[in-house]
Amino acid sequence: MPPMALETTLVLIRHGETEWNRAGRFQGHADSPLTPRGLAQARAVALALAEEKFDAFYSSDLGRAKKTASIIADRLGRRYLTDERLREQHYGLIQGHEGRRARELDPAFFEGLADGGVAPRGGESRRQRHERAVAALKDIASRHPGGNILVVTHGGVVDSLFRETLGIPYRSPRQYSLYNAALNRFSYSEGSWILRLWGEVSHLAEAGISDAGESFTAA
Repeated sequence: MPPMALETTLVLIRHGETEWNRAGRFQGHADSPLTPRGLAQARAVALALAEEKFDAFYSSDLGRAKKTASIIADRLGRRYLTDERLREQHYGLIQGHEGRRARELDPAFFEGLADGGVAPRGGESRRQRHERAVAALKDIASRHPGGNILVVTHGGVVDSLFRETLGIPYRSPRQYSLYNAALNRFSYSEGSWILRLWGEVSHLAEAGISDAGESFTAA
């Protein structure tokens, strides 16, 4: 009998809440600091992961993800590697702007949102982000066969792997939540993904810092 394929686990965490999340602004590759609640969310998820052993630890290289990863790394007593492929979608011209102003700046992008292939001026499309994110996560999983891997990233990247795993088209409207600092577990083996845990926020609810039930931008 051929040997059984090794199953790799990826634990994906969206960064803690930021000032622009609260304000409903598009972040993309721009950045804003974590709010006090976002810092508390990062500490809570770090505590939830404190007894878990990881074979590798990756983070987006954007500031809000690195700050979250740094808090987790301090608790776990280990270092992390940054990977720019784990960045949020690049929103180009509308980065830093809230919904109404963003629509004024780039109406063509919002008119083509349903297609998913239209990019904001100076940015990338949802399709481009989806393909980039899924390729990056497959690459990371393939580097560590049989391992348990921690990844701190962004809502869009978590969304992409969720869709890839469940066969939800990248252009379909999102009908589920992407919580800051929630635990999301996926397993990867022989080119296929399985969802093991989605949107676990009990560690945040216990601390009174979950954003479940609230609506912020997923960038």
